[in-house]
Order: sequence, then C-alpha cells, then structure tokens
Amino acid sequence: KPTAAAAEPRNLALGYMRMVGAGFWGGFIQIGVGFILMPILHRVLGLDLVRVNMHKVFIVLVYTVVALVVFAAQVELLWAVGAALALGNATGGWLGAHTTVKRGEILIRRVLYAALTVFIIRLVLF
Repeated sequence: KPTAAAAEPRNLALGYMRMVGAGFWGGFIQIGVGFILMPILHRVLGLDLVRVNMHKVFIVLVYTVVALVVFAAQVELLWAVGAALALGNATGGWLGAHTTVKRGEILIRRVLYAALTVFIIRLVLF
C-alpha cells in the first residue's frame, strides 16, 4: 500500500515515467532490471519491500513470457535448458516468497544489500 506522500500525483507521474524507462531497460538489456525496479517501486511509489518484491517478480514474469514468444518465433531455442532454468527459477521463487512472507522486509533489505554489493564488486573487478 503506497504511503500518502508517494500517492501524490507528481510522485505517481514520476514513478510511471521511471517505470517506462525500466521497461525499456528490461526489454532491451534485461541485466539487473530487478535492481532498477526496486527503488522505483519502493522510494518513488512508496510500496513496502514485501510488496515491491511481489510486484517486481510479477513484472519480470510478464515481460519474460512476451520475450519468450518473440524469441521462439525468431530463433531455435534450447527448450531443455530453458525448462531446467524455469524449474530452478520456480523453486527459488517459491522458497523466496515463503521466506519473505515469514521474515518480512528486514530479510529483503539484507538480501538486496548483499546482492548489490556482490553485483558492484563484480562489475568493478571483472
């Protein structure tokens, strides 16, 4: 549920404009789009981190299905590899969702900061 300050029309318009930019990034580049969506949903649109994570996963699911259809129509896909990836992703998503609901925003914040730290170190050193 958005906070009162986040629900102001200025913040909503700014949030929607940033979501369009994140959508472009996600559709074109994809790398790290979750890290782009999270601050927009949390800081600009005012959602708590549990809801941010829920919305982020749903948004990525929607455009991943669209991308799958586009790529499947254009190139030959490695369906066995994709199925294995989907199984791992679904299992991780299920575990993550249950853990998030039980442990809440503190866990999400810790995992987010750890992942961002690793991501930044990897980008800088490699």
